[in-house]
Amino acid sequence: MNRSWQHHLKTASAGLALAAAMATGACGVHKETVRVSPAFQQAQTLSREELLARFDRLCGAPSTLLIRKAELTFSAESATRQKREKLPSADAVMIVNRQGDLRLQIHLPMIKTTALDVVARGAQFEIWYPRRNTLYRGVMGDDLAALPQEPAADERSPRYNLSQLRPWHITQTFFHQRLKPDSRLAVTQEDTAVERYYVIHELDVTGGAPLVLQKIWLERSSLSIRKKVLYAPDGAPVSEVSYGPHRPFTSGEFPAEIRLYRPREGYRVDFSVKRLEVDAPLNDQMFALSVPDDATVEQISPKS
Repeated sequence: MNRSWQHHLKTASAGLALAAAMATGACGVHKETVRVSPAFQQAQTLSREELLARFDRLCGAPSTLLIRKAELTFSAESATRQKREKLPSADAVMIVNRQGDLRLQIHLPMIKTTALDVVARGAQFEIWYPRRNTLYRGVMGDDLAALPQEPAADERSPRYNLSQLRPWHITQTFFHQRLKPDSRLAVTQEDTAVERYYVIHELDVTGGAPLVLQKIWLERSSLSIRKKVLYAPDGAPVSEVSYGPHRPFTSGEFPAEIRLYRPREGYRVDFSVKRLEVDAPLNDQMFALSVPDDATVEQISPKS
């Protein structure tokens, strides 16, 4: 037997000896049963076509939401994120449809008076601020519009950021945007300790270098959307929304807990939905503001 074969036999013998030693010492190995959540166990497997068809159906329903009672909790952070303020929760009534029309009334919890009344229809929106007896008017879609008499950035408290809340921030939260026909799509998978997800990445490639438009996390047992992030052209997230499990309400199911975070504006809103009618009929009177004749009217103008 040559030296090469002797070397191989010695190596194999050493490996077998190690395996035998590990097997005989197995009594010292700690074993445990891992409890897996039902959602993790019941994760469904979809083809790419099935996944995109499911997301498209979720984008088509519901058509209207009539939230008769909700609890809103606002919090804001400074530009450096070193300061954070959380405001007391407020009661709210909200009407919104898929076309982007919105009526949002926020009531002070103790005295039940209106703190803010917001209406958005078509290309315009109005914000009635009773405390100032002022009606603000602006143009839909202008994220950089500033309220009049904006204080210097280093002088304002984080709660000032709440004045940057705009109607479309809310409509984008409660309704999902369909994928654009000319978008490119990528699908990945992610797991947590309790849930499994398909993640849809929508990319805009019309300008050359791909730009991420949005990412959507679809939970694989319920096939419902748990999270979505919308992105600016520079790749920064502009809207991050997380959704709790669906609950039964009048005429349909909907997430009872929703959290909106706007990094650029520096504010968060937690929506806790208590009473909701899904696909309720709406009329023009529901979107009619009642403002005193002596109210001051100010235009919210874009930043230069």
